Amino acid sequence: MEKSFTTDWLRLQMVIRSAGMTVNSFAHHIGLKRLENLYQIKKGNHGISKTLARQIHAHYPRFPVTWLVMGVELPDEEEIVADDEKIISIPLFKVFPPFCGLDNNPDDHVIHLGESIAQRAELATVNTDESLSPKIPVGAIVLLRPFDGKIIFGKFYLIVTESYSLIRKVRSTYNPDEYRLTTLDPENFDDIILPSERIKKIYIVERVIVDV
Repeated sequence: MEKSFTTDWLRLQMVIRSAGMTVNSFAHHIGLKRLENLYQIKKGNHGISKTLARQIHAHYPRFPVTWLVMGVELPDEEEIVADDEKIISIPLFKVFPPFCGLDNNPDDHVIHLGESIAQRAELATVNTDESLSPKIPVGAIVLLRPFDGKIIFGKFYLIVTESYSLIRKVRSTYNPDEYRLTTLDPENFDDIILPSERIKKIYIVERVIVDV
């Protein structure tokens, strides 16, 4: 199974936030000689190594090495989210698949979020589409929920067809049987005119989680 380095950074953020530190202070605290190691993970250039995971685990034993490296054996959620907030577990797709097996999570990744952050989201994906910046930057975690109501033009949705799935702002074409899918970079990315009959599933973007 190919690892997602974006989810590596998400796990690292959870540790840093639970420690109540900045990235810089955290790096010094665990004895990292090069702060660049953490920023390379943030950029998605590499993941959390076993050596780094052991350094973190030595200072924060509640975070298992296997969870830090692979995203399994999650620690107690109560230690990650402050207070008594309810924890929501959401399947995370590295790349959202076309219309097939949507009830299964092909990457076996789950993110655990406080209810106030998760809101009504039921699943999530990682944005890899440059055309959605700056509203939804590359690497952002996009929280989604299934949508079967009337589309509100101008909002972001994840549109799933037989051949592709993508996040776009949906606009009217003044033809009730089709939609115009637009990006935030019209100079470099063309609009898509999509007949409504080709849409298999629609998810509304509930929230976007961007690095802080």
